This record gives sequence, C-alpha cells and structure tokens, in this order.
Amino acid sequence: MRSMFLKQDGTENLVVLFSGWGTDFNIFKDIEIDSDFIVYYDYTIIEPIDEDILKRYKNITVYAWSLGVWVAEALTSGIDKVTKRVAINGTLWPVDAARGINPAIFEGTLNGLNENTLKKFIKRMSLREYENYMDYIPARNFDDIRRELVALREVISNNDITSPHSKWDMAVIGNDDLIFVAKNQINAWQEAGVDIVCKDVPHYSASLFREYVK
Repeated sequence: MRSMFLKQDGTENLVVLFSGWGTDFNIFKDIEIDSDFIVYYDYTIIEPIDEDILKRYKNITVYAWSLGVWVAEALTSGIDKVTKRVAINGTLWPVDAARGINPAIFEGTLNGLNENTLKKFIKRMSLREYENYMDYIPARNFDDIRRELVALREVISNNDITSPHSKWDMAVIGNDDLIFVAKNQINAWQEAGVDIVCKDVPHYSASLFREYVK
C-alpha cells in the first residue's frame, strides 16, 4: 500500500482518501482541501495506517472510492479520531451479486485482463469523463496494476465483512456507474443503514470528487 500527501501544512484536521484499484494520487491532485490531505492507493499489500501520521491530527475525515471503500472499512474502523466517512461508488461487499460487482464479472475482468482490456475498462469506468481521466492517468504499469487486482481478490475473498464495524455517514452513488451498478450500491447501503445520495455520473467522476471531497 502506498500513500502520498497532496497537502501537508500542519493543520489539525486530516482528510484521508482511499482510491480505487489501478489508480494513484494523480486523479485527486487538483482537489482543493483546507485540511491536510493524504491519498492511499495500490493495495497489493494492505497494511495498517502509520499511527505516527494519525497522532498529529485532532480530526480525521475518511473518503473512499470504488474498491477503496472495502479497504477503508478494514483499516479505519478502529480509529477514534475519524469523525466522518463518505463512500463514493463502492460498497462494503465489493464482490457480491446483489451488493457489489457480480463475482462472475469480477473473475472475468481479472482472467481476461491485458493492456487492451484495461483500456476498455477505463472507458467503461469513466464514460464521458474519459478525456479528463486520461489527463491524470496513473503513473503505474500494467503488471503492477494486475498484481494489485489479484491481491485484492485474495484478501477480499478471505475477509468478508458481515456487517460494518464503523459508521458511514453517506454513500454517493453514480446512476451511470457501469462497474458498481447503482442498484447494487443502493442494496448495500440500505442494508448498512447509511444515507444515500444519487448523482447522474459514471464510476469515475472528477466533478463528483470535487463536490464531495472536502
């Protein structure tokens, strides 16, 4: 797991953002945040957040996108300083026919993954925001990205979340999401008892990040 501070001015508040599979910090670097701001990405090896980072701050806000929602639940449920959690186009059950990505589709994506199918995935993920995504494309190679998905499949399958341990304050759902379809996201967050906001955006949406990551 890797991380990058996009802002580190010594404020007493920290925004923590867990990105999705195959990404890095680039797609978030233009978001304006008043607090210190750190992005976590690359979940090939998932490990606890460095306590030396967290102890500097009074309040911590967690945002998580896509498969990063599952990672955020796993890593932040025991952190008392977290005062708010917002999920964006992801669920606590990421490989699930009714509450996440259909297992057959997840396996098909992994088994058929090559450089061409990855490009197709990015287009499905971003739709009309594809050009914007390509302006901030992650600086990661294909083999690195594939290893991460293999690792995520393994850790998710071996660590199913039966119920959320932490309180999520809001789930923002893209009606046009072709990765985590909106119906499944709604099923998941209604089951978890979390407030839902639906927007007419795809899975990746820079405008959605700018609106909700504060």
